[in-house]
Amino acid sequence: MNIRIGNICQTVIHRVGNKNNSEGIYCSESLSDISGIEEMLTLLIKNSFSFNSSYCFQSIDELTLNPSYVFVSRIFEDNDSLINNSKFLARYLYDCSIHPNIKNGEFYTLTLKHCFVEDEETDAIALLKTETKHSYIYTKEERNAIIPHCGIGTDLRHLDKGCIIFNLNKSSGYIMFLVDNANKGNDAKYWTESFLHAVPRSDSYNQTAAVLTLHREFISSLDGYNKLEKSEMLQRSVEALKSENVVLEDVEKAVFPHHDINEHFKAFKKQYIQNTNIKIEDQFTSSFKAIEKQKTALKRIHTICLDGNVDIIIHNDCSCIERGYDDYVGKNYYKIYFKKEK
Repeated sequence: MNIRIGNICQTVIHRVGNKNNSEGIYCSESLSDISGIEEMLTLLIKNSFSFNSSYCFQSIDELTLNPSYVFVSRIFEDNDSLINNSKFLARYLYDCSIHPNIKNGEFYTLTLKHCFVEDEETDAIALLKTETKHSYIYTKEERNAIIPHCGIGTDLRHLDKGCIIFNLNKSSGYIMFLVDNANKGNDAKYWTESFLHAVPRSDSYNQTAAVLTLHREFISSLDGYNKLEKSEMLQRSVEALKSENVVLEDVEKAVFPHHDINEHFKAFKKQYIQNTNIKIEDQFTSSFKAIEKQKTALKRIHTICLDGNVDIIIHNDCSCIERGYDDYVGKNYYKIYFKKEK
């Protein structure tokens, strides 16, 4: 998705601790003056967010029961309410900070103007939490000499947790992006699941990624199939999803053409959707970016490891490889056909 970040308009900074450790919160009573660091804050946002997979607010019953959605909506409706509603957000975040591993940190609420989502101009709200502090050295001229000093601050290349919400699609939970590295452990789930109640939107990127992940998980779980056969299945999945308009039933028939494995996949898919709570549409537009993003995860299946000595990595075409068994030697073998060697 083509995203352009605009200008920071207003900022409030609070400090939120760990409720389980009774660290408390400290709330600012006025807007924070960021005139000296506005450019650096903008750089922090641009460095931290990957605008591929989009999310939205969700609630079990209705969106107005999601506190974060309500407070964000109030700020969009009235920028003058930023201070009060940022306090509500900080207190709600504190109530969600009950895992013992959650660190205290600064909680930023920023309003932004003149942002663009594709070609549509809109405003946005960024919620950022900086927990990890780094030491740095700076120098000052003192008494006819340059004296080194040590400081502690936030790394502009890394944001612990954050989201940016664009004022679009309000009725379906807005358009939201999360920091890629903000949800790597159970202790971090409080940000995405407990505080934001954010779920992936049903857009082309998330739909394509969800189907690829589903296929990868199913193929990895299969017993009785060698790595070449699994790689062939996965390659069929990638090729089928490259079609601009994806019909899920046609894709599943192309990837798993045999009746037995197709039925096995349907049962796996039903259980997988129940466990992950994802929604996969019957038809959607494919996303080439989602396919490219999955390459690293797919490489595990596309790599054939032989006795810890040789790895065969299949990039595209599996037809150039044959697998067999040599009765005389008593070992399996792979035969590889090629035109050019580099």
